[in-house]
Amino acid sequence: MAPLVYLVTGCGSGFGASFVRQIADRGDLVIATARDTSKLLKVQGHSITHLQLDVTWPAEKLHKVAKAAIQIHGRVDVLINNAGYVATGLMEDMLPNDLLQQFNTNVFGPVHVTNAFLPYLRSQRSGVIVFIGSLSAWASSAGGGAYSASKAALAQIALAYEAELSPFGIRTLLVEPGFFRTALLTPGNLSQSRSNSSERQNQEYDELRNSLSQSLSMYNGNQPGDPEKAVSSTLDLVTESGTAAGKKVVRVCLGTDAVGIIKDASTKARQLVVEWEDFSRATDF
Repeated sequence: MAPLVYLVTGCGSGFGASFVRQIADRGDLVIATARDTSKLLKVQGHSITHLQLDVTWPAEKLHKVAKAAIQIHGRVDVLINNAGYVATGLMEDMLPNDLLQQFNTNVFGPVHVTNAFLPYLRSQRSGVIVFIGSLSAWASSAGGGAYSASKAALAQIALAYEAELSPFGIRTLLVEPGFFRTALLTPGNLSQSRSNSSERQNQEYDELRNSLSQSLSMYNGNQPGDPEKAVSSTLDLVTESGTAAGKKVVRVCLGTDAVGIIKDASTKARQLVVEWEDFSRATDF
């Protein structure tokens, strides 16, 4: 059986770097991408190719990158939309550009990258597109509204792709991890809005800001999830092998914390609909 060809975005660290290593270890080919290709020096091997790709580039430029990627091995079988970051800050303090940057990376970027590869996947009548979402799509929190909103938007977009692409033999997989022990919460990977700038600070939020900052600092490095296991499980889902042998799924969460939070959110949502069912139905003609 010929090796699969993967292209993964955001491979400079975290899940991305793990994806590259594990894909290569499985005997498949991988095109590792990052905004700064110097960060890819840690993931090298005969089956690993490096390619510069910034998901926030204009769509026209991403189409050129897709063409270059296809030329490397003649095809791409699996696209993993992994690149992303966390914008932190209270909603009142968020500048329009803070929100735009969060959505450019976490939502519009994956859409433009996916669309750049779709002509090739459709012509193959095969392929898998993976979107790395988050449990945050199910439950927002103070200081995390922008990130949660971006992941909620990404989830619905992924489900729309599934409905649109399945007739072409293209699978869509939405993976929603909980908190895993990557560098995502380190100061260098957290983008803070101007909520921490004296020119925008509202002192009424000071206690909340301090509490959020302390919580992030304490949680960083203590997340319950093992990123290597998350990557391995995701690759099993892609190939329908190992822990996912014979199983097909469109949307799945990873991590005990994700299971708990999503079950709780789903239960509360159902209870709310049932409680207000008569009220809601009364608005029909």
